[in-house]
Amino acid sequence: MNSRPFLLLAAALWIAAAGVLPDPSSAQDALAASPTHPRAEHLALHWAVDTNRLADSGRFRATLTLRNGGAVPLRGEGWTVYFNFVRQIDPESVTAPVNITRVNGNFYKMTPGAEFSPLAPGTALSISYEAPFSAIKRIDAPAGFYVVFAGPGGEPEPPAVIADVTIEPFRRPEQRTRGAGDEWPVPTPARRYRHNCPHSLPMRWGGWCPRRGRRSGAMALFRFPRMPPSATRTASRPKRASLRRGWLRSWDDGPRS
Repeated sequence: MNSRPFLLLAAALWIAAAGVLPDPSSAQDALAASPTHPRAEHLALHWAVDTNRLADSGRFRATLTLRNGGAVPLRGEGWTVYFNFVRQIDPESVTAPVNITRVNGNFYKMTPGAEFSPLAPGTALSISYEAPFSAIKRIDAPAGFYVVFAGPGGEPEPPAVIADVTIEPFRRPEQRTRGAGDEWPVPTPARRYRHNCPHSLPMRWGGWCPRRGRRSGAMALFRFPRMPPSATRTASRPKRASLRRGWLRSWDDGPRS
């Protein structure tokens, strides 16, 4: 029996099959060309304190705005945003269709809820929540944001930092005070400078320093005394020594570390 026709038929079928089978590399390139999630660098977060003067006077409300600046929507599944926050967020107070869960300590995660609609490119979602105490300074804001997306098979991808995070300045009274009866001033660099001025400048040269009067509130010049300079040379002697006039003869006016 001549087997040549059968060999030719098998070869023809193999060539036809090879022509229609997909190339794994081309499939991976197509997947990379059409991502299912926006990249972390295309996500932006903005945090602001709405008020520290809620009705119960022991809580504050803040809003976290998530913006999608990518080319594809942020879907309603397959992503988790992790961050740190010093206050304990009340999960029942969250207004947006997301779940904010305390993992441990001050470590939180935010995931899309059942009613989360895909966040289209160029749009934003405002997420308001409440927490105990108050937030009056940047140090009270959440930090350390990063996102973990789910891969094609559901496995977590490597975490990616969300670097575009802004904090709204604390300008309004309800942002800068802990409550309606709070009269304690918020520490600022300018206030700290005025408070510590006589001790923050090189006092060994003597000089004048602006300072606000405690009663009148008017600005005045405060004269701080001349102080001994840093020693250029020291020598130790046994027992005791008496300081006599003329020991301090010269010094270097430059600052010393």
